[in-house]
Amino acid sequence: MGTIGIFLTGLGVTFLVALAVVLYMRRHLLPLLIDICGSKQRADFWAAFCNVLLVLIPLIGAMMHIPDPAAAQAALFEISIQLRAALVGLVLALVVIGAVLSSFILRSSK
Repeated sequence: MGTIGIFLTGLGVTFLVALAVVLYMRRHLLPLLIDICGSKQRADFWAAFCNVLLVLIPLIGAMMHIPDPAAAQAALFEISIQLRAALVGLVLALVVIGAVLSSFILRSSK
């Protein structure tokens, strides 16, 4: 597999992982956002905003690692390095979203 194939495979795996997280979180996030925002329209916007962040940040992280064509590493190792950067981005996005939502939940419960 060439350098471009390795890079695109890493991006594809990253996209699938991010999409799986978005699909899992959607069921739990929307009712919470409706409660916090007070209307479905506002909650839909913030849910879409969170979904975009949860996909784009990992993709940006994955794009930061470009496989070295001169490296003797196997394709699997190159993809795993790329996926590691993507997962760090995904976790950071989840932590930020969780922190923001927690602050609003704490304010509304007082």
